[in-house]
Amino acid sequence: MKNRFKILMFLAVLAFAFTACDDDDPANVAAGFTYAPEENIQAGDTVFFTNTSVEAAGYEWSFGDSETSTEANPFHIYSEPGIYDVTLIAVNDGVSNTVTHQVNVDADLGYIINYGSYNGDKSTITAYNRYADEVINEFYTSANGVSMVANVQYAYLYEGKIYLMENNADGVSWVDASTFEQTMNTISEGIIKPRYCIGYGDYLYVSCYGGDAWADSSLGYIAKINLATSEVEKIAMPGGPEGLEIIDGKLYAALRYGEQIAEMDLSTESITYFDVAGQPIFFEKDPQNNLYVTISRNYNDYETQVGMGYFNTQTNTMDAVYPLDGIGNTYDNVIDANSDFSKLYVSYTTSTNYDTYISTGSIAVFDVATKQFESENLVDGIEGINGLQVFEDDIISYVSPSATISGTAVFYSKNGEKVAEYSTGISPILMVKSK
Repeated sequence: MKNRFKILMFLAVLAFAFTACDDDDPANVAAGFTYAPEENIQAGDTVFFTNTSVEAAGYEWSFGDSETSTEANPFHIYSEPGIYDVTLIAVNDGVSNTVTHQVNVDADLGYIINYGSYNGDKSTITAYNRYADEVINEFYTSANGVSMVANVQYAYLYEGKIYLMENNADGVSWVDASTFEQTMNTISEGIIKPRYCIGYGDYLYVSCYGGDAWADSSLGYIAKINLATSEVEKIAMPGGPEGLEIIDGKLYAALRYGEQIAEMDLSTESITYFDVAGQPIFFEKDPQNNLYVTISRNYNDYETQVGMGYFNTQTNTMDAVYPLDGIGNTYDNVIDANSDFSKLYVSYTTSTNYDTYISTGSIAVFDVATKQFESENLVDGIEGINGLQVFEDDIISYVSPSATISGTAVFYSKNGEKVAEYSTGISPILMVKSK
């Protein structure tokens, strides 16, 4: 009897052991995954997939755009917007299980900043969707439920936020780069006539006129904003600082009304000044970390040579000036390089109607290899010229026919052919990308 009992116990233990082994049976394979981020994914973003499958020995991923993977935890970049069916097949010894989730990829929009009118309409935003080949006007209003309350002088993308330099009323505000939603109040204390900005580490450096810099150039300063606390430190920099660039831990500032370029060591905040003939306004940094500078003349100065200068940051000297009369008279963003920095495109004024204050101008092309402006402009006779920008393979000319009606963004090919034209808000000046 005891032996029979022992045999039954042995069989029971053996059955339990086989039952426990069934937990690893391929028949129990179950596919599962999560992904991040889950929301606000834009074309070009990286999506990370985390495998949560059970009892799987192999994985077959399909990302819905013809791309596949057999990795356990892959990542994927979607180049186009759309709704993608992402499928994972988990396999084990001939047994498989499948799960599918939809991933929504939004278009990476470009945001055209429309300045408006200083004594009238405030700024508006025009969203540009290159995939749908369309624009959406009044985008800030639709994203926030209210209209803008200032005129945006400049916009800058930094670490997922777009910072807006605002005039009338003066301040610095920021929005989410994906949604254009503003969730924090504008910084106004310590900000007087902001012009331009650039980010470095935990700080945003803002060039400020400090008042009527054209009448009293001693008012200028750099506002150093702590992005964690929103505290503002004012660093005196007389001369009407305008365009900014950072190279090797040093901040370069174009002093429009000081006819100098300032170099500030960011670790010590000590400043050195270098004389420049004419009014330096904006920079374009080349691959060697030297600066192309747009140089205008004072309003009553008809003798100073103007054009585009080349400032050597190793020697802190202006090595050359390439004459181009009328440069710097357009509103903003008047110089931009193509993707390989073989060409620079420069917007400049050829004539002005002083009854309407509407300028007509051209887009010049500078060949970086030969260090010369090409004999023929990319485009001539742009009435209401208001700046330019290089976007992928196109050159955008921003056009403002007056300070009271809508402007346009006109896209030209590198051969000067018009490829598209979109209606914007009043006085478009530049476009900032969402990433």
